[in-house]
Amino acid sequence: DCYDRSCYYSLPINVLDSIIESMKQKINPYPFLPNNGEEDEYYNEIIDIQTFALAQRLNKTHIDKMVIGVSGGLDSTLALLIAARVVDYCKNTNDNMSRNNIIGITMPGFGTTSLTKNNSLKLMKYLDTTMKNGQYSKNLTDVKFITVHYTAGMTKGSNAEATANYFSYAQDVSAHFCTGNDGVFQSLELNVRGWHAGDGTGTTFTWTNTGVKYDPNDPRWPEWGISENAMFTINGQETSVKVPEKTQRGNEGFVTDSKWLNDQGLAFTIIDGYYYMGTTWWCYSNVYEGRICSKGGNNNSIGIESAVDEGSDLWLTWQITARLVADLLIKYDLDITRVVGHHFFAAKDCPQPLLENDLEIWWEFIELVEAEYEKMKSFNETEIMFTVTKGQDIVNEHGRVYNQPEFSQIVTYEVEINGELVTLATCVPGMYTK
Repeated sequence: DCYDRSCYYSLPINVLDSIIESMKQKINPYPFLPNNGEEDEYYNEIIDIQTFALAQRLNKTHIDKMVIGVSGGLDSTLALLIAARVVDYCKNTNDNMSRNNIIGITMPGFGTTSLTKNNSLKLMKYLDTTMKNGQYSKNLTDVKFITVHYTAGMTKGSNAEATANYFSYAQDVSAHFCTGNDGVFQSLELNVRGWHAGDGTGTTFTWTNTGVKYDPNDPRWPEWGISENAMFTINGQETSVKVPEKTQRGNEGFVTDSKWLNDQGLAFTIIDGYYYMGTTWWCYSNVYEGRICSKGGNNNSIGIESAVDEGSDLWLTWQITARLVADLLIKYDLDITRVVGHHFFAAKDCPQPLLENDLEIWWEFIELVEAEYEKMKSFNETEIMFTVTKGQDIVNEHGRVYNQPEFSQIVTYEVEINGELVTLATCVPGMYTK
C-alpha cells in the first residue's frame, strides 16, 4: 500500500460548459405541495382535516381540555392554532369549551431565546389560552412571606415590563411580580414556586417554640440577639433555640455575638401566647464570613421585583409596590411583619435603597404598605377625591411632592370622602430651611 502523494496522478478533464449546464437540475423543495396557484385552498383543506379529526376525537372521548407544549417554533405554533380552531368549532355543541381550556406550557431549554419565548407568550395571550411556565414544577402552596427585591438596573428601558419579559424566559431566576413607574406586571403564577430569595428549596420551613412568652407591650418587631450560650434571644430574653452551627470561613462552631444576624431579623409568629421562630440557616453567598438568615424565601414567599430605570420616580415605584404588597397581605391573610426584603433570607444588599441608613427608608416603605392596607380593608368602597388648592407647583394631583421649594411653604388641599369635603394644610420643608 502506498500513502505517499507520489503514488497518485491528476488527470485533467476538459468539459464544455454547455454539458455542465445540461446536467444541472432544479429540485423542488416542496415536491408534495401544489404550485399551480391553488396553494391557499390546499392549505385550508389540510387545516380543516386536522381540525375536524381532533374535534371528533375530543367529542367521542368527552375531553374538553388540551395541553400543548409551546416553544415559539413553527411546529408548536401550528398545533396551537389548530387547537384554537378546534375549540371554536366545538363550542357549537359543547358549552363548556373555551380557549381557556387550552393549556399552553412554555418549554424553555438550552436553545430557548428571548425571541422564541416571547413569541410563544404573545401567541398564547393573543389566542386567549391558559399559560403555564414549564420551567417550574413545584407548587407554592403555603405562602408565609411577601419578599421585596430591587433590580438595580439603571439603564433606560429597564422598567417593570422589561423585567417581567426577562423573567418569562430566564432559566435560573424568577419572581411573581415586577413593579415600576409603568405599573405592575405578573411574570409567574401565584401557585408556582419562584426562584428569587437565594435560600434554596431543599429545606422545609417549620415553626419552633422559643419558650419566650409574648407580652402585649412588646415591640411589634422583636429585637433579636444571640446570647453568650449561643442561644437566640428575643427582646433580651434567652430562648430555648440554639443558633445553627457555623461550618466555614472562620469562627467555626456556635457563635455568641449578635453581629452574625442579618439586619432584618428573623421569622416569628405568636402561638398560644409564645414566640415561635422559623427555620434559620447560615448564608455565605453575599457576606463572605456569613450571616444567620431565615428560610422560606423560595418555598414560602411571593417575590416582587421593583424596577427603577433612568428617569423614573423611585418613590412612585415604592408606592405602587406598597399597594401590591397590601393586596397580597389581604389575599393570604398575613400581617405586616411578614413583609420582608431579599436580605431577610440571604443577607444580600437588596432591596438596596430601602436598606440604607439602618433600614430608615424600609420602615417608611412599611408605613406605605400599612396605609394601603388600611385603605383596602376599611375604605375599599369609599370614593376619595383629592384637589390641591394652593401649591400646585409643589404637590401634584396625587398628593405627591414633585418640586421641593427652596424655602418651606404651606400647601393646602381638599379631600372629599363620599361627598364630605375637608380642607387640610401641610408644610413642605424647603431645601434651604433648617
